[in-house]
Amino acid sequence: MRHVINLVCTVFFMASALPLHAGNPFEEVTQLDLWHLIEAGDVQGAEDMFAQSFARGLTDPPNRDHVRWLYEVFGTSAPKVSAFALKWVEEFPDSPFSHTAQAWVHYQTGFDLRGDKFARETYHDALRLFYEHHQKAW
Repeated sequence: MRHVINLVCTVFFMASALPLHAGNPFEEVTQLDLWHLIEAGDVQGAEDMFAQSFARGLTDPPNRDHVRWLYEVFGTSAPKVSAFALKWVEEFPDSPFSHTAQAWVHYQTGFDLRGDKFARETYHDALRLFYEHHQKAW
């Protein structure tokens, strides 16, 4: 019985290390790749990355959350990321991807300004800025 359990565990471990879809270019797109685009200011590259990843998620359920995972890069109030998201919206005003990236930045910036205290313990201007950023995100 012990050998069977070891065999099952070994097969499971080896299978989990294999890619789900061999040759899938979207599996190779990582958050680091997106960071490189942000560093280079390449909004066209970001637009293409998100459009392709989104299209793949529509036809391939295991890749459905890949776009959401990529957007986590924009969950920051870092000036370089914020400037990139703004530039992306300016250059692609009709893109849902650019607006979603900008929304992630506003959402996180609002929380960074507000802090994690109860509302009654939070400075009034911080609550106002939190509200303003969250309004922009929506």
